[in-house]
Amino acid sequence: MTATYDRPEHDYYATPQWATRLFLATWSTCVPPPARILEPAAGGQALLGPLRETWPAAEIVARDLQPQPGDEGIVEQCDFWLDDRPEVFDMVLTNPPYTAAETFVRQGMAKVRRGGHVVLFLRGGFLGTAERADLWKTMMPEWIFVLPVRPNFKGKGTDSVWSGWYVWKNAPSREFAKLVVL
Repeated sequence: MTATYDRPEHDYYATPQWATRLFLATWSTCVPPPARILEPAAGGQALLGPLRETWPAAEIVARDLQPQPGDEGIVEQCDFWLDDRPEVFDMVLTNPPYTAAETFVRQGMAKVRRGGHVVLFLRGGFLGTAERADLWKTMMPEWIFVLPVRPNFKGKGTDSVWSGWYVWKNAPSREFAKLVVL
């Protein structure tokens, strides 16, 4: 079923910083510190502070299709879908436009080194659709970290469904994902 409410342009919903900090506090103990991180939907800079706090030595590259006011000099304007620069990152971490999430998974996997990670903040409903059956067969996430509280994206109460951080590792596909409730 398609949502009938008005959605923000480019599906822009700023990630609550508490949600990023809670995830990074747990997951950062499971992975080596990344040297290079790409945040390809960095408009508004919601993820940049928690990333810098968690990995202060990492080079963080921030880009967005439509940077927000205040992003000047920090976030480069760039269409992630069309970005074919031959770059390699240890991690791609972002809250993508939900309508383009699968594209972000696939493009992210093309941008990370072998053994690197693609990490997307997504609604729980991302799991439940026949349209993504091929994605689950060829690119099953390694981890799914579920938030204990539903986020408030619009200042009008919490969202109607759970959200979490989906983590893909650029490695041979697996048959199942590990689920962690934060």
